[in-house]
Amino acid sequence: YVKNFVPNLEASRGVIVDPSPGVPETLPPAFQIVPSAYEEFVPDQKFDYVILNGALGETQDICRILKNVKAASHPSTRIIIYQHNHIWHEIIRLAEFLKIKKRGTIQNWISVGDLTSSLKGMGFEVIRTFRRTIFPLHLAGLGPLLNFLSDVIPVFDLLKLDQFMIARPIFPHPTLP
Repeated sequence: YVKNFVPNLEASRGVIVDPSPGVPETLPPAFQIVPSAYEEFVPDQKFDYVILNGALGETQDICRILKNVKAASHPSTRIIIYQHNHIWHEIIRLAEFLKIKKRGTIQNWISVGDLTSSLKGMGFEVIRTFRRTIFPLHLAGLGPLLNFLSDVIPVFDLLKLDQFMIARPIFPHPTLP
């Protein structure tokens, strides 16, 4: 899902940490995909954008990932985090059981509040949170219509499946002499 909006980002250097296969055809040349396990992402350079596509829900060590992301950041870096909304946990488990959905690897169902606290504790500031997709199925146009209406009527925002958070690193200001 995240890979769909990457072409719209302007960056001199960006990275998508995503162990799932598949590179979008329109990936800008400034972006690279690191197809490794999230915990194995050890940056060797700084990036304008670091995109974590489901990483924090699929890892056993959120702090390790955030520490590595901070090492890949400079003051104007933006970290884009995509994850599923924790209130969909039982619905997704049921869909996997009924074989409607491929079994996922989500280990952590983290609320936005908990993730905000984790980010703050690791030296990041959340600058925007938004959600998409209240009805993930197409069903003869019903899904897109419901998703459009849920964007127009914000009362449904907390029920949406896809959650995005945009954060920035916080670096201590150097002390002046």
